[in-house]
Amino acid sequence: MTALLIIGSIFLLILLILFSPVKVFLGFENDFFAKVKFLGFKVYETPQKTGKKKVGATKKKQSGKKTEKENNTALKEGKQLLLFLKEKYGFTGAVKKVLNLIYGMLTHIRKFLRHIRIKKIKLNLVVSGSDAAETAVEYGRVCTAVYPVLGFLDSFSSIELKRINISSDFTENKKEFVFSLVIKLQIFYMLVTAFKVYKDYKNFTIKENYNERK
Repeated sequence: MTALLIIGSIFLLILLILFSPVKVFLGFENDFFAKVKFLGFKVYETPQKTGKKKVGATKKKQSGKKTEKENNTALKEGKQLLLFLKEKYGFTGAVKKVLNLIYGMLTHIRKFLRHIRIKKIKLNLVVSGSDAAETAVEYGRVCTAVYPVLGFLDSFSSIELKRINISSDFTENKKEFVFSLVIKLQIFYMLVTAFKVYKDYKNFTIKENYNERK
């Protein structure tokens, strides 16, 4: 009888933990990052790439002489995802790639979104360039990628705080793309959605050859 009580208590404790709420901070600023808090304590945080460059690489950049082989190697030395994609597709192309990835992730976890409460969402996207006509075209292209993501979130979740800035700048060449959200959900749903999201991310990095290192 005592053994059954112990087993039952352990089982109830596991259920209590699985269905206890956690707060998850997700975002993208050059690279994806995540932080998980449970009962006010940080239990996980993704390691960030430093983005530091080697002294030799800096000198080569200053000289303005890089071979194709050196450029390809630079892409594979731990460079943050957005910088990696910008090298391949340009700023607008890189932003569209990331937004399409986020949209794909959301569609794959759509049935779990009703169990997720979004506390805060922020987006700062600035498209800029010296050529006004070209900047306007790029602005239109990124809007076609960002609005499906925002519309999807609005249709499935009640967002308490939303700060969205999508703008174009014709005077300075200061492009920016920062996306973040804070969600509250139970550990059970966090584990299920994390698995699906991570799988999408890994498939994306493999397709883009981002995981290759030499």
